[in-house]
Amino acid sequence: MNKTELRQLVDLAHAMWSKEQALDHEDRKTTYRAWWLILQDCPYNELETILVKLNKTEHFFPTPGEIYIEWKQTQPDAEPTATQAWNMYCHIRDTVNSGTAQPDHHITDKLKQVIKIVGLSLNTGADREHFKQTYNQHTTVK
Repeated sequence: MNKTELRQLVDLAHAMWSKEQALDHEDRKTTYRAWWLILQDCPYNELETILVKLNKTEHFFPTPGEIYIEWKQTQPDAEPTATQAWNMYCHIRDTVNSGTAQPDHHITDKLKQVIKIVGLSLNTGADREHFKQTYNQHTTVK
């Protein structure tokens, strides 16, 4: 994405959330720079799609970091969210407990680390929240 596209993206985000931009030239320049630092490596068309999606579900104006995280989740090498990891965990737990476990080569390193910490006996809603909290503490954005 180039800087012209970035300005269009920031202006679009402000328009979608009916949020006024800073009138002061220096403040506006700082806003564009902040967005540029976070989103410069992302394609404009994909970010525009993310903005439309966020505008349909979020009431508050997103930060560039939130937009980046949403974009990162659309990439083929994206790390599973905590909820997706919980679903994978439940599948692994049920397979292991059934006695028919086969080696699964699709388990991410982060999920392996969390399983080592929490074990394979979590079942309840409180267990799910504990798992997700532990997973999020071990998840890093690349």
